[in-house]
Amino acid sequence: MTNPVPNGEDQTVLSRRLVRYGLIWGIWTVVALFFTDLYLTASEETFSLREIHRKGGDERGDGLSPGVPRAELLPYVQLCRAKAIEVVANETEQSLAGPSGFSWRKCSRLELHIYNIRHVQHHTGQLSAYLRRVDPQIGQRRDVLKWIGWGWRSA
Repeated sequence: MTNPVPNGEDQTVLSRRLVRYGLIWGIWTVVALFFTDLYLTASEETFSLREIHRKGGDERGDGLSPGVPRAELLPYVQLCRAKAIEVVANETEQSLAGPSGFSWRKCSRLELHIYNIRHVQHHTGQLSAYLRRVDPQIGQRRDVLKWIGWGWRSA
């Protein structure tokens, strides 16, 4: 999520059709991160909106989320990653077997974590499909899509 398309001169080699990609990335990421952040919280009652959510991400209502610029999202990526590490490390057998904490998710806390992972994977697949549609050669460009086939790396 932190390095799907490089900045600067490397980006000039991409198709002009990828100009729209920045907007797609901003919308996809802010929504995926919002729900990651939300579901890592103990319950819907204890979740607090963050400053970035004023700009986008919260799609629990009727409206669609606007995109957020990549530079503003990168700290949120780091925050969600740190929150995931902390939350998972502090789960117990009892908490994982307990309720999800969200009225609309009738599952255990463990199942919610798995759902959360699947949700991020779903959005990653959507983004990958979009990129391949606008630039069919992009899958062969490991210099551009460094996140394919790699573990976590710093931005």
